Amino acid sequence: MELIYPTTQTIPPIVPDLKKRPRLHFLDFGLVNYQLGLHQELLGINNLHQSSKGKLVQQIVNQEMKSLDYLPGAKRAFWVREERGTSTEVDIIYAYKNKLIPIEVKSGASGALRSLHEFMDRCPHHFAVRIYGGELRIDEISTSKGKRYQLLNLPYFLSGWVKDYLDWFCKE
Repeated sequence: MELIYPTTQTIPPIVPDLKKRPRLHFLDFGLVNYQLGLHQELLGINNLHQSSKGKLVQQIVNQEMKSLDYLPGAKRAFWVREERGTSTEVDIIYAYKNKLIPIEVKSGASGALRSLHEFMDRCPHHFAVRIYGGELRIDEISTSKGKRYQLLNLPYFLSGWVKDYLDWFCKE
């Protein structure tokens, strides 16, 4: 198991905020299934978002992201707004070159991306990623404050190749 602490940073380096509540991440998806008693239930579903409100998919994607770390002690983070009492949260913050790339894990292409918009309004670049149960595509998005950004939509099974896709996607 690993504790993943939030950050309020939108520019490198990722500085964990140890005063905020961390997330518990299991390092093995199979052990999560077994511990929660879900292994039988999971055999018959077609979409992992049908089970546990998408938390299992977040575990899988985090496990894939962990596999990208070449340093054993590398820390991962998620993003929260600095203001107290808010629930604005981006699932994963990935340090890529001189940028912190926000990554949201979603069940589909629809739905509000309010937390992602909040992050993008605060960061100096215009690249974001959604990992979801759809097809590979790039969307041009605008936040409510008018900032335009590019959203790379990656199917779940490509989450282990996010760095390679960012090399392709983040051309300025």
